[in-house]
Amino acid sequence: MGNLEQNTALMNKNNFDGVRIGLALIVVFAHLSVLTQLQDFKIFEKIFDANFAVKGFFAISGFLVMKSYLSSKSLYDYTEKRFRRIYPAYITAVLLCLLIGIFTTRLDVFDFLRSGQTVGYIASNAFFLNFLQPELPSTFTENPVQTLNGSLWTIKIEVMLYFCIPPIFFLFNKAGSAKTTLALLCLSILWVYFFTSVYAGNKGGEIARQFPGQLSYFVIGALLAVNERISS
Repeated sequence: MGNLEQNTALMNKNNFDGVRIGLALIVVFAHLSVLTQLQDFKIFEKIFDANFAVKGFFAISGFLVMKSYLSSKSLYDYTEKRFRRIYPAYITAVLLCLLIGIFTTRLDVFDFLRSGQTVGYIASNAFFLNFLQPELPSTFTENPVQTLNGSLWTIKIEVMLYFCIPPIFFLFNKAGSAKTTLALLCLSILWVYFFTSVYAGNKGGEIARQFPGQLSYFVIGALLAVNERISS
């Protein structure tokens, strides 16, 4: 019986890994034409939808993070697990981009490191604020997009959603999982609708996809995790 449970857990893990790899490939192919400006890749924009992939990632995250919370011994245990899960890999990616910048910048290395843009890049990215300084000075200047690792914009949302799990679970118990999910779905949808259809500013689309715009997908994943626990 123990071997059966282990095999089932391994299969489930591999299934999630497979889905995430598939979603990651969708993001890569969807951005090829924008990043390279090659017309040969233009067809991929019609086939692959990066927004769909991002939504899938947040739904999977809601399921897995809620499972992590349910298996945690305490709030501290949950927080520590979330920190270990995301921050070491995240800061490594940030520093790797900084290293790439050192080797590709047109500036002298010391001028590059002393630049306000470089300092801003390190400081803002260290606290998940990639949008404040996503570029490094005189790096990839001939590229149509100079942002280093533009996908980091999702990390700050992911962290905010981590903080939402304890109150979401509390509301699941107090108000019911269906009512809570419906209320959060409405909140998220209204946020997106306002900034895409009512708001007249230039950044409406960008604001719409921030928190709580992605909450609807995350809470559905969390709901499935709780329901799986109840049914098992």
